[in-house]
Parts: sequence; structure tokens; C-alpha cells
Amino acid sequence: MLSNNLLLIIQILAFFFYLIAFFVSYKIYKLKNYSTSWLFISLAFLISLLRRVLGIYVIASPDLVLPEVLDILDRPIIPFLTGIFFFLGLLGILKEMENR
Repeated sequence: MLSNNLLLIIQILAFFFYLIAFFVSYKIYKLKNYSTSWLFISLAFLISLLRRVLGIYVIASPDLVLPEVLDILDRPIIPFLTGIFFFLGLLGILKEMENR
């Protein structure tokens, strides 16, 4: 298994890449005003960012026991919401491209 230091570095790098992806997708939304498609994708990246923050917090505090609510949010709910927002965003972009 990977050491906690390596896991922490990976989580921090993932956080920064999700942060950059969020800002790029939001800038595209603001620049071109693509209805809500890019906004959904931006929200998916933002939710993923929150999950990375939770992951960093858990790795940095190894004695921490997550409350059951946060554990449930981290496992099934956050990835489910992220998937829905990515799907809605991409579906909207596809419809916009087909209408051109």
C-alpha cells in the first residue's frame, strides 16, 4: 500500500487539477454563455474538489474517524452527483452541437 505521504501528495495534486479544470470550464461557460451545459460540468468539478478536500483531510489526520454522514457522502453520493452533472453537461453540449 502507498504511504500516507505519497497519498497526500497525490490528493493535493488531484485537488489542484480539479481546481484548474473547474476554473477553465467556468470560464468557458462565462465566455461563450453555453446555456447551462458548461455550468453543469463546472459544478461536477466543484463537487469533485470538495471530495478531494475531504480526502486530504482524512489522510492528513489519520486518527480521524469520519462521521457516518461524511462517509456516505464520500462514497456513493458525491460520485453519483458528479456523474449526473457531467452527463447533463455533456448531453447539453451534444444537443447544442447537433443544432448547429
